[in-house]
Amino acid sequence: MIKMNKIYSLSLACLAVLSFSACSNEEDDLFSSSAAERLNQAKTKYSALLASSNGGWAMEYYATNDSVGSSATDYRAVGYQLCAKFSSDGSVTMGMNNRFSNDTYVSDRSLWDIITDDGPVLSFSTYNDCIHAFCDPNDLPTSIRGGGSSVTGLGAEGDYEFVITDLQDNAEQGTIKGKKRGTYVRMTRLPEGTDFQQYLAECDSFRNVVFGGSRYSEPVLDLGKSSYCIQSLSKAASPKIYPFHGDSILCMLRRPFIVSKRDGNYYLRFKWAFEVGQDSTVQEFVYNPDKQMFTGVGDGNEIYTIHGQDPTTFFSDKVSAGSSWRYMASDQGNSDAYSSLWTAFTSALRSMKYSINGNYFTLTKVDDKLRLNINVRTNRNQQLRLYYLFNYTVDNGNVKLTYDAPEDNLSTTVLNAIPTLKNMLDAVSDTYSVTGASSVFDLTTLRLTSTSSSEKVMNLHLL
Repeated sequence: MIKMNKIYSLSLACLAVLSFSACSNEEDDLFSSSAAERLNQAKTKYSALLASSNGGWAMEYYATNDSVGSSATDYRAVGYQLCAKFSSDGSVTMGMNNRFSNDTYVSDRSLWDIITDDGPVLSFSTYNDCIHAFCDPNDLPTSIRGGGSSVTGLGAEGDYEFVITDLQDNAEQGTIKGKKRGTYVRMTRLPEGTDFQQYLAECDSFRNVVFGGSRYSEPVLDLGKSSYCIQSLSKAASPKIYPFHGDSILCMLRRPFIVSKRDGNYYLRFKWAFEVGQDSTVQEFVYNPDKQMFTGVGDGNEIYTIHGQDPTTFFSDKVSAGSSWRYMASDQGNSDAYSSLWTAFTSALRSMKYSINGNYFTLTKVDDKLRLNINVRTNRNQQLRLYYLFNYTVDNGNVKLTYDAPEDNLSTTVLNAIPTLKNMLDAVSDTYSVTGASSVFDLTTLRLTSTSSSEKVMNLHLL
């Protein structure tokens, strides 16, 4: 028994020696170089990776991670796209076009470096008009603050040094994180020969064409069982997002986004992702020009979309909510069938010593009818309003307008005196198909086309 115990003890001792030897080898492999050496290796690696993009990088920049306020034009709530080309000689050329550059393209060249501070950190080490505009502690001018806070001595509170969190060999995209503010910035390689000014102009042009460049657009974000309106898609605003046909004030949130371009496609990426299921999110959408909608990026996310509202329903909803629609005689989208009648009416009006005040008419709901309002003034500059009532219905996706009667004595008198006014009111009486004048996403201007004659087209602008 004693002999067996000795053998057992010897075996344990051997195992302990082997275990210690194995651990020692692991530690030797793991710490074969010093911390300083590893940081220098990281510096060399990431410097080469950043300089390896011959076309430079597009940077999706947000100044801070502060909670977004209720103001659409709060500078903290807006995403800014910057471009940067890192050279191996330690210089970086940047470009941008936004409120911080007075909405004109600016470019600047400065120095950059990878510093070894709490890990590899990208530092824009000398002043650059592009990125340091967000870090300057001076007071921001009102033109930049918009409806945002007037914070004395803090500026936009942005970062110019970024911890490298994800930047792989030959990767098309990487991620860096603001050292102070903790805001993530996604970087995307740009093709060789990319002109920064042209690239930014293309992204802005796409946004303006698709969304109309309007501060008031309401496409629909469909996330499975939940649908939301996205209101305000201009470059200088953070969109208001609220449940479709829900309360736009009590249930509102703001989620800024940036439009970018890669591989010939345009992308819309929100700053924060939307939850679409258990442990599942969607953050980025790619535009499909054939379907005229955005679809979610990522496996299984194609079912989540951003698309336009039904224009007829949009028109009816806005009318019911008390909004006005305006016919503007100067709109080139109006057909001659309406323009000539309007011209004949205004000419006859002048012969009666009246003149048009504003050269337009508006349509607004009054009780269960639409009121057509024309503003005129006398030769003594007295302001008068003419009111004519229309019945309107929505049927089979079309809007039907039917002239009813003048609303008051003055309107009756003018109508009896000017036959061309009656001709115009009769022309407006028609059944119309309704589409967006410029985009399926931006319905602030609607094109009403007569179902009986495609030559009769009238544009209405939402007020």
